[in-house]
Amino acid sequence: MNMKKYAKLATLLVSVLLITAGSTMAMPFSSSGFVNPNFNNSWNAADLTGTARFKFTIDEDWPQVTSVYIEFENDIFNLDELGVSDFTVQNPGGWSTSIFASSIGYAFSVSSPSTAGAIATAANDPIIIDVAFTLRDAAMFNQAEEEIPDGGGWAWDEGQAWGLAYTLRGPICLN
Repeated sequence: MNMKKYAKLATLLVSVLLITAGSTMAMPFSSSGFVNPNFNNSWNAADLTGTARFKFTIDEDWPQVTSVYIEFENDIFNLDELGVSDFTVQNPGGWSTSIFASSIGYAFSVSSPSTAGAIATAANDPIIIDVAFTLRDAAMFNQAEEEIPDGGGWAWDEGQAWGLAYTLRGPICLN
């Protein structure tokens, strides 16, 4: 083959790849997140520890959630005291948790199904994760003022002590 044929073939391959890549994307969906930072009246102001219950609901029928990311900030949580054993996924069954840290003082927990774990859907939510935590200061616990009237926990509101960022992720969808 001469160079012109190679150039045409390369252009054709790149075009096919771009068209294929453009048709694959993750579809956004809505969810709700709540946290009860004093689950089972666990808060101990003397040693700054407690257990928080996180609940995530999938607000639409179609998505399948295969992982939950929760961001813990180092200026609120004592990340030296946060380990994988502090996470218990109550629902769905068969999920495990890992933790990784960023270079700017955040830790991220990632909970996802093991090989036998159930994928989360609107039919089997809420996703419930209990986290044993240690705070840096008791004032951080006391800032959790947005209790939901039905006892469902605190509403997520980024920028407050219990306004943790979270992400629910699922498999990539094809259009």
